[in-house]
Amino acid sequence: GSNYRMSKLQSAVGLTQLKKVDRNACIRKKYAEYLSEKLKGIEEITVPCVPVGYEHVYHLYTLLFDEEKVGKSKEEFIRILKEKYKIGVAIHYRPVYEWTVFKERGYNGDDTPIADKIMRQLFNVPVFARMEYEDFDYIAWAIKEAIVDLRRKKLGFYNR
Repeated sequence: GSNYRMSKLQSAVGLTQLKKVDRNACIRKKYAEYLSEKLKGIEEITVPCVPVGYEHVYHLYTLLFDEEKVGKSKEEFIRILKEKYKIGVAIHYRPVYEWTVFKERGYNGDDTPIADKIMRQLFNVPVFARMEYEDFDYIAWAIKEAIVDLRRKKLGFYNR
């Protein structure tokens, strides 16, 4: 049992943020579209696809990494982005069968091969309203360079 009622201060902050939600969503959308354009043509990365007639607010900017095309794991790719290029990469919303409560009940993901495949590929890079276009230029460049780093490592040309 928990008490999730907000304090007056939390309510005041929440109301102030609600006034900015549409503006911030619009900014994130512009930034996400810009980043998607910068990442176009990188065959190892799949950018978000928004079907015609729908909108995406880009609460998260989710990309897919194709391990098979690179020959290295997503974890290794993420490690390079974080350590070498200082990109705040995250993975959000893991499949529920990975949660302890579902593991204890015997769920293991055998019935969800698509969720498993997506989780092996999925990662998030930052997209938020206080960023600048230069930040996205850097993120796109770092993603390209990290893939080059992985290819070099696979071929044995990596500096030790």
